[in-house]
Amino acid sequence: MLLGEVVNNAGGWLNYIATLSLVERLDASRLHLSFVLLVRYLPFFFWAPVAGIVADRYRRDWNMVITCAVPALVVCCLALIHREDLWLLFVLLFIQFSLGAFYDPARRALIPQVVPPEQLHLAATMDTWVWSLMSAFGASIGGFVASRLGSSAAYLLDALSYVLAASFALAILGKVPGPGEPPLWQNACKKSHKSSDTLENLAPELVHPKLPGFEAPAVHTRMSDAMVTQVDHAVADDDSPDESSMPAAESSAQVAALQTEKAALPTVRPKVGGWGIVVEGFREELGAMKEGWAYMTSPGNRGIAALALLKGSGAWVWSAADVLNVLYAAMPRMQTLGNAQQTLGFIFAGVGVGCFFGPIISNWITKPEVMPMLRACVVSLGLMCAAWLGLTFATNVWIVIISTIVRGVGSATLWVYSTLLLQKNVPNALQGRVFALEMAFCTVAETASGVFPGIAIDDLHLSKRMPATVRLLQQIRAKVADWRQ
Repeated sequence: MLLGEVVNNAGGWLNYIATLSLVERLDASRLHLSFVLLVRYLPFFFWAPVAGIVADRYRRDWNMVITCAVPALVVCCLALIHREDLWLLFVLLFIQFSLGAFYDPARRALIPQVVPPEQLHLAATMDTWVWSLMSAFGASIGGFVASRLGSSAAYLLDALSYVLAASFALAILGKVPGPGEPPLWQNACKKSHKSSDTLENLAPELVHPKLPGFEAPAVHTRMSDAMVTQVDHAVADDDSPDESSMPAAESSAQVAALQTEKAALPTVRPKVGGWGIVVEGFREELGAMKEGWAYMTSPGNRGIAALALLKGSGAWVWSAADVLNVLYAAMPRMQTLGNAQQTLGFIFAGVGVGCFFGPIISNWITKPEVMPMLRACVVSLGLMCAAWLGLTFATNVWIVIISTIVRGVGSATLWVYSTLLLQKNVPNALQGRVFALEMAFCTVAETASGVFPGIAIDDLHLSKRMPATVRLLQQIRAKVADWRQ
């Protein structure tokens, strides 16, 4: 899983730099740069309910294989885009990231099934390190490839990364737990025979620690077909008379009569046609969607809902910054390190550097407990405020890069701890839906934040500093509100 994420992130940054450079070269409209972010983020919101259900109801390893293999074909088509086909670029990007919307909830919900609860913070940190390193190296390489070889070469390398990620996903196929199956670490504890107690008995606070201000989450599970069959057999056995308690003469006659009467009753699951199967499946999926939403909105789980909104708070910063970074890279006075593509690559590499050192610093000074991690999330919003202050008054590329590094430290800390808090406090049977809803909230913020700079500069004719100032004021307001809470 980790190796697959390495190559997936590397290809993603190649794709991102190539797309932004291609749109900047083919069309001077800043609004079209915002559209790139729109088609990257909107699928996560559009498909969030369905993606969460798929992650909870079906095998997550197969989900990862399919959503890595199919985008490789889509990305190959991106290499054929020309000026008159710019509309096709947005269509293909929407398809590519629609498939990615199914990959992310499945992978994030699978991690707690293979990693013990007491090591989840290490897994989350390693996950962020992978993203950070690939952000630094992938963005730099992406700028070089787009500058020297063109966007088409970057797209083909991205397609190759999807193929490699699919091969890594195939390696874990059938080796990870499916829906309703116990986690791998739980099986390992049982096989060790070192203690008869399960992990829940040894450390229940590590499995479902209780956040202050809301009740411990109730575990919601959905029975598999095998479990339903066992229950049906158990009910049938309970309803059947005990032959040993009846006289021998009456026993066989009464049992035969009961069996005849039971056969005359309608079956619990009548056979339906093809359309009936579709309707019944839709009803089940709608019920699962309602179940996830009811869990998020119940009064006892308001703390979970607040945690699911943390990434959305940070998304108001990093999405708009991506658009402004493209505009900064296109300014001649910012190109002291190379041309526009290379400058953009160095700026995005700053994101990777900040995201790499952010979790290292935060894990060193923050205990893996609920309240310290929540305080770290609030501090991370303050760091992003400071980063926007630097972007607002940037006069050279080094100020932009340093501000971007500070922003990366804050955003990585917020991402790691918000993910870790949800993994520790949400039942695994519902994590796919909760993570999908979390990404939906984050996507709304990313989309609105990404579209605003394009509209402000193209239509409202504001300077590049004005969107940065607005985002700075919004982050100050969000930080004050979080401290008061």
